[in-house]
Amino acid sequence: MNPNSSKPLNPYAPPFLSRAALVPAVREKAAMECSRTSLVCEKKKFRTSARKFISRRKYVNGRRVLHQKIWCPKKNADVVPPPSSSSSVPEPQMFNGTTSSVMIKNIPNQFESDTLVDILDKHCREENTKTSSDADKPNFIRSEYDFLYLPMDFRRGANKGYAFVNFTTAVAASRFAKAFEEYHWRVSVSRKICQVTIAKIQGKDALQNHFKNSAFPCRRDSYLPVVFSPPRDGFVRTQATRVGRRV
Repeated sequence: MNPNSSKPLNPYAPPFLSRAALVPAVREKAAMECSRTSLVCEKKKFRTSARKFISRRKYVNGRRVLHQKIWCPKKNADVVPPPSSSSSVPEPQMFNGTTSSVMIKNIPNQFESDTLVDILDKHCREENTKTSSDADKPNFIRSEYDFLYLPMDFRRGANKGYAFVNFTTAVAASRFAKAFEEYHWRVSVSRKICQVTIAKIQGKDALQNHFKNSAFPCRRDSYLPVVFSPPRDGFVRTQATRVGRRV
């Protein structure tokens, strides 16, 4: 098929240049014909959260024939500064004398209550060992906890990804928050990053009263909230007392 005799797919496209266009005279004539075609270029800037793009739209005889995006580096004025501090990281001054209960978030779903008990025992044992030289001082405060509840999905047999723990003092709660905030769980099947926040219900008595009349439709006592008396500190392995009842 002769390309000069066939109709182009785009009626607004420039004329087809054959091998004959290599001749200077023919090439000059073709350039004059192409210059008669009106070409309009429209620029439009728009921004995203990460980059600033320039949208270029070209029009031939009033119709758009090309649309492309060109990346441009953002100016310093366009960059949103990071927050001064993370809202999820509890500051030490937030743990006052009555703030001792924490909520642990982003827990691997395969963890059970016994797994958290082992983690809490290890943490308390390490903290109490660090400060063992200060044990004889009157202001010595041990890391201990006396309440734990890991909500479970009874149908799947997996936890819901969060837990409530009450420490005996605000100092112990603050130590745990500093140690486990943004902690990467050492689990091969989970990439969750731990977060620690202050629980809405504070204190062992308040937590125990909140769950004591609750009915849990499960078949295992290990799914119920537990209270430890005396508190566990990593060395004393107190037996758990269940809170609530199974139905």
